[in-house]
Amino acid sequence: MGRFGAAALALFLVLALRLSLPAEAASPFCAIDITLEPSEREAPVTSTQPVAVTFSGNYTADFLAFERAQVTLTAVVDTGWVATVSPASITVTNARTGPFSVTSVVPAGTLPTPVGVLTVTARMVVGGIQCMDQETGLIKPRPYFEGLTARMDPRELALERGTESFKLTIAGNASVPVSLSVTVEGPDGLSFRGPTALALPPPGSGPTNVTATIQLSGPNLGPGTYEITVQVRGTTQEGLSQNATLRAPLTVPEGIGIALSSPVVMVGAAGAAAAGAFVFFWWRRKP
Repeated sequence: MGRFGAAALALFLVLALRLSLPAEAASPFCAIDITLEPSEREAPVTSTQPVAVTFSGNYTADFLAFERAQVTLTAVVDTGWVATVSPASITVTNARTGPFSVTSVVPAGTLPTPVGVLTVTARMVVGGIQCMDQETGLIKPRPYFEGLTARMDPRELALERGTESFKLTIAGNASVPVSLSVTVEGPDGLSFRGPTALALPPPGSGPTNVTATIQLSGPNLGPGTYEITVQVRGTTQEGLSQNATLRAPLTVPEGIGIALSSPVVMVGAAGAAAAGAFVFFWWRRKP
């Protein structure tokens, strides 16, 4: 057998061996993809009312045609808020895509920060193998500002010596910082001293308050009863605002003007006596 014949025989034997081997089994295949809409939700919570927010989802599964797949969906929020998925378990045969929904409950009184991060996980098992996908969304609690109130102590004022003071307490319930402005209005001739700008303490788990002392002065007010008005306005950087108004009687008793002028009369009388003594002494020395 020549060299050519030997090579042809070797090639024939290799081909025969390959044809005699069994065909390789097809490799299993598993892939799943999920989406969430929208990418973020606002939760308009209040100090007393929780809010449930819902995301719409969709899954797409890909695997061999003769297999059956089982999909499990779970959801968690990093802040610890409860989250549920519906449906949580899906058997996939011919239809390879479908919807689901995710709902999370944001508790009442939740502050705007930190923002909640929702993570949804899809796990699919098919043909003895497993594949997975994840998607995230943001849950943003909306700021709230409720119930600004103000209180005066005492509630009835009197200029006993031409001055008076009262304690002003301002309270509010907010999930964000609140800046306060204070104005006092009264009759002409009345002035006041005290802070015109205040701030509520940092938000916590409930209402907060701040206290200031306001001093009134009206030495030239005549006897009678007047009215003063205290106006408080609270605002936040988010554009939320609340107002509170107080009104209180202000009494100026009889005799305040005489009491205030008596030291002047005494000084005048002493001055006149001194002048008389000087004249008398000068008259005795006159030749």
